[in-house]
Amino acid sequence: DNLVLRADWHFEQGEYLKSLALYKEAGKFGRRSGINIESLKYLIGRSQGLTPIQKHVLLNHLDQVTAVAFSNDCRLLATGSQDNTVKLWDVSEGTEIMTLTGHKRDVVSVAFSPDGRLIASGSTDKSVRVWDTINGKMALIFRTYCKTVDDIAFSYDGQMLAAESNDGMLTLWDITDGEEIKTLKCHEREITSIAFSPDGMLLASVGHDKRVRLWDIVKKKQTGVLKGDSPMFAVAFSPDGEIVASGGLNAIIHLWKIKRRWRRKAGVLKGHDGMIVLLAFHHDGKWLASGAYDGTVRLWDVAQKKEIALINFTKIERTEAGTFMESIAPTSIAFSSDGRWLAIGTGRGTIRLWDVTEKKQVTEVKPHTDNVYIAFSPDGKWLASGSDDGTVLLWAITR
Repeated sequence: DNLVLRADWHFEQGEYLKSLALYKEAGKFGRRSGINIESLKYLIGRSQGLTPIQKHVLLNHLDQVTAVAFSNDCRLLATGSQDNTVKLWDVSEGTEIMTLTGHKRDVVSVAFSPDGRLIASGSTDKSVRVWDTINGKMALIFRTYCKTVDDIAFSYDGQMLAAESNDGMLTLWDITDGEEIKTLKCHEREITSIAFSPDGMLLASVGHDKRVRLWDIVKKKQTGVLKGDSPMFAVAFSPDGEIVASGGLNAIIHLWKIKRRWRRKAGVLKGHDGMIVLLAFHHDGKWLASGAYDGTVRLWDVAQKKEIALINFTKIERTEAGTFMESIAPTSIAFSSDGRWLAIGTGRGTIRLWDVTEKKQVTEVKPHTDNVYIAFSPDGKWLASGSDDGTVLLWAITR
């Protein structure tokens, strides 16, 4: 029999965990639990200022959790895993609603439709599957020509689904009739990231070919090519859709003005010493957060084009043999919808919560043992963290 750890967190500031139980439940959990009891004890003692409360520990995946996403109404959480499944969870109860099976290999991306009625999943089995979140039935299945579907996204109106692959292809499907709209050879080499504009009219893609390519979703054609100077790994639209930020191998962030028909470089942001892999705009567009392999997350003033905060994950260890410095790379960043909080997940299982207004760290916890992928719920009340250790955790954010 397998041991399953189930914890229900009901404490407020300074109050301790009321219930923690290890119990046997055959077949419900596989080879990885990833939960460290000492980490849980450490977490309980954290109650300085605003503390995120770990509400539920969800342990039903049998392998690494590679993707997490909330529905827009915040009722559902979807997780994708290398156990080939997608799971839907009730956020308020922290319980599993259903397991969606059908993929033959790892699920690496998940996305809800805007109305929450559909969930799409991309996999290394060369398919994209669309599921009904009410009855769990597979509504559509799309076959791709690539090895891996790295990222998927619904259009703003939910009528279209886009998928990018590791071979430079971008495919668009019509959700209403299940027909393929177009497959575009976006980049000469691998696509590394895509992003829809806030109004859903444009899609930006970046890749190893040092280009940001803009696609008109309505006309289904490329409308602009922005030339960078190194392979790119991250792209993001500003909330007003007028600026695209891109970052990559040379540790420089490029800002591009894309208003109407003219495109031009609006500036560069320099400060990182390693490859940039994460970008996220603050909800008002004034600030931009970036994460890089130099072990830092930096906060930038977009208008002034200057760094305003540095969050360092560099670890210094002093031994008899000498002093060693290790840069712990951030694996995910996210702003809350109200713009108050910045959450950061790392490759060492830690989560940091930052107060953006005060520009200071509120708390740091280590509930995981491997890479952490995070997402805020649209209402900002919940934070989900999934990890390569096979666990998913839900956090209620206290004000």
